[in-house]
Amino acid sequence: SLLGQGLAERQLTPDVLSFNSAISSCAGKSWEVALDLFGQMGTQDGCIPKPDAVSLSAAMSACAAAQRWEQAVELFGGAQEHRVQLDVMAFSAAIGACEKGQQSERIA
Repeated sequence: SLLGQGLAERQLTPDVLSFNSAISSCAGKSWEVALDLFGQMGTQDGCIPKPDAVSLSAAMSACAAAQRWEQAVELFGGAQEHRVQLDVMAFSAAIGACEKGQQSERIA
């Protein structure tokens, strides 16, 4: 990834904050990059941090901003797989994605 390359060139190890910031910056048109970054978290034998609730919420919000509610809901549903503890932010991001996609029946 671009994040990993830039940090590797400087011999820095990315932390969860740097991933969360990068994911958050993808809101809107770069939702695929947000999903890619989220998907990289927790890989490479601990070199890349595991995602947290902020990571999940940021990725879901990036999808929602691009009108990709399906991907946001899929991320929400896969939280257990990524061992992410769901919190108010994650529920809010899921609800927001459904509202933006006019999928209010999925909220209930």
